[in-house]
Amino acid sequence: MPQSVTQCFAMGLARCLEGKKGQKLLVALSGGADSVAMLHLLREAAPTWGYTLAACHVNHGIRGEEAQRDEDFCKALCKKLGISLETVRLDVPTAAKERKMGLEECAREMRYGALRQVARQWGCDLIATAHHAEDHLETVLFHLARGCGTEGLTGIAPVRGCIIRPMLYCEKAQILSYLDGIGADFCTDSTNANTDFTRNRIRGMLLPEMRAINPRVAQASLTASEILRQDDAFIWSFVPEEMPPLCELARLPDPVLTRLLRREYERAGGAGASHGQMLSLLALVKEGRTGGEVSLPCGITARRTKGELVFVPTLREKKRERGFEKHPVLRAGDTVFSDGPHIVLIESEQCGNNTQKVYNLSIKTEVDSAILSLGLFWRARLPGDTVRIGGMTRKVKKLLWQTGMSPEQRDALPILCDERGPIWVPGFPVRDDLLPKAGGKSVLLCLIEGKKQEKVQP
Repeated sequence: MPQSVTQCFAMGLARCLEGKKGQKLLVALSGGADSVAMLHLLREAAPTWGYTLAACHVNHGIRGEEAQRDEDFCKALCKKLGISLETVRLDVPTAAKERKMGLEECAREMRYGALRQVARQWGCDLIATAHHAEDHLETVLFHLARGCGTEGLTGIAPVRGCIIRPMLYCEKAQILSYLDGIGADFCTDSTNANTDFTRNRIRGMLLPEMRAINPRVAQASLTASEILRQDDAFIWSFVPEEMPPLCELARLPDPVLTRLLRREYERAGGAGASHGQMLSLLALVKEGRTGGEVSLPCGITARRTKGELVFVPTLREKKRERGFEKHPVLRAGDTVFSDGPHIVLIESEQCGNNTQKVYNLSIKTEVDSAILSLGLFWRARLPGDTVRIGGMTRKVKKLLWQTGMSPEQRDALPILCDERGPIWVPGFPVRDDLLPKAGGKSVLLCLIEGKKQEKVQP
């Protein structure tokens, strides 16, 4: 392994820019030792590789006057070196509270978002960050402490999309020695000493003990992660590009199946599934029954249907997206403004020609005319819905489950309601208090499969 920072940097840069000459690089410049060293080293190497440089400094709005000092330092440094600089100011503390995220996690997410936006504005192909060997080791230990799979143990990759890390093979002592040798100043972040932050605790307490066992432990972790990265890539080569049917899923080896399921979950908008949840997914594929499901983070549910496994929004997320929307009950002559099932109230003996069987349920029922004075609307089923039928209070969820409809069909079925709750669940009698009375006047409720812009015929 090369011993000087210039040799380690040259190796890292070659890894990052393989086949990428003539690019425009955006340097993530914090003002700390690592990013200042990277800026100098990238500037020195620019003639060899033929790239141009720009820099971006992100002020997270966390450290007050100290953060302003860092921003002013970066401006002065870039002016001295003749490098264009864009500064971005963020309010991470406020955003972290609003998003209910940790300060570190929110700062990282917003920082990368700002860097990508500046890169697009300035036409930069790549973003260079100054992660070094100890940062990689800290990341591996952080993931290990929280519980992770192969991907977590691979740590920080030299290249990930448009992000490159040419300093990854350099160690902190080498970086500080290089800056001292060229007489370059840098800023020190006072929060780095705050052990309330997990990474600072790892850096200040665990790393010294590990160096006592092996002074080259940071380089050893890079080697181990590279081996794991190669192994992970090999397993991924067996993962199908598209989701196969259940009969084929169940025959895949667990390492391949786990990766496939995690990928499909993330494609559906999910993130952060635990090892236990992934085990539940495996069991759902191999041992589950039709209709079985596993709830996952980010409002995603994995559901086993006939012949396939699907990832769909959970019912409560669907309701949240629709805002518990209430739809008017249609009358003769009204226009249908959206496709799909609708409830129609008809004050005659005919429901019109547009009624059809919907999910094999009864499509019409007689109801006491007193219903006309109620504030009627229909909506999708909500958790906790009940209706009193035949002298018993019944859970709507259980009633629909007994019909044999799929979960998607149950979620889409209109439920007629007033302000007291459900009145009519298609396929079942109306609520007891609205049953037709002998000799009394009644009207019809109909379930129609409406088409957009269609008029309801009497």
